[in-house]
Amino acid sequence: MKNFKDRSVKLPTLIIAVAVIIAAVLILNPAIIPFISGETKDALSEYLSDYYAAIGKDGALSLSRLIAAGVALLIVMALNRIVMFGMGRIKLNSGRSKTMVGVIKSVVNYTMFIMGVLWALSILGLNVAGLFAGIGIVSLIVGFGAQSLIEDVITGFFIIFEGQYNIGDIIVLDGFRGEVRKIGVRTTVLEDASGTVKIVNNSDVRNMQNRSRKPSAAICDIRIGYNESIERVEGIIKDALPDVTSRAGNMFKTPIQYLGVQQLAQSAVILRIVGYANEHDIFDAQRYLNREMKMLFDKNNINIPFPQMDIHNK
Repeated sequence: MKNFKDRSVKLPTLIIAVAVIIAAVLILNPAIIPFISGETKDALSEYLSDYYAAIGKDGALSLSRLIAAGVALLIVMALNRIVMFGMGRIKLNSGRSKTMVGVIKSVVNYTMFIMGVLWALSILGLNVAGLFAGIGIVSLIVGFGAQSLIEDVITGFFIIFEGQYNIGDIIVLDGFRGEVRKIGVRTTVLEDASGTVKIVNNSDVRNMQNRSRKPSAAICDIRIGYNESIERVEGIIKDALPDVTSRAGNMFKTPIQYLGVQQLAQSAVILRIVGYANEHDIFDAQRYLNREMKMLFDKNNINIPFPQMDIHNK
């Protein structure tokens, strides 16, 4: 599968975020600037105090408050970038750890966004506590039509903490087979072998199959003619399977097995050979078995029947 591009925070973004925080702190607190004199610090502090008092008095919406609200949002965004950068530097070796870190990132993003908005609104003079007390958090959520959002979040937490699937697992959902690339509190991102990405709301994850919990069966059903000796063919297959398994390297988790006669079809006897492999390698394993059995049958002159049509001209 193609690598899913994770939009992680890179070092230049982190530098910008740190610079924004430092600049904001220095602008709002000129007294801590180290390279200016004490008189200049006092003058700047007095000027800022008078400026804010003159423009923002009586609680009116003012330019100073808009600037302060914007600075607050920038600070929150910068802090979020720093946290994302730090979490992106954590080395993760398992799908479970990647899942938990991905969820924490998602929660931090939502939390930072809400904190930034509330901080900016309070700077603009809005009584945030009174707003929630007057409207009520439940009525506010319902008013914004967020029932599906709540369902997605709750289902997401159940998926995560019950470990129904993790990042790196291959699942089948509504006929779509894909690898789990990202799990958030609202959505799950899947990518199939062709690179197609499917984004699913967590509340829509129903009747899901997790193919990565146990090794999957790579099956080769091969035909022989009714005129062939089953005992001879079975002996050839069983003698060859140890060597076929060893040449496969680490592709199979268990030795390849011959299971016997699968079906007495209309024009052939169908024999089944199976090997168990990781779901990530299942298609390679099936192709390998098909190739090895065809070469083995050709080497031992075992007939593989196929449909034929006889045409008679009058």
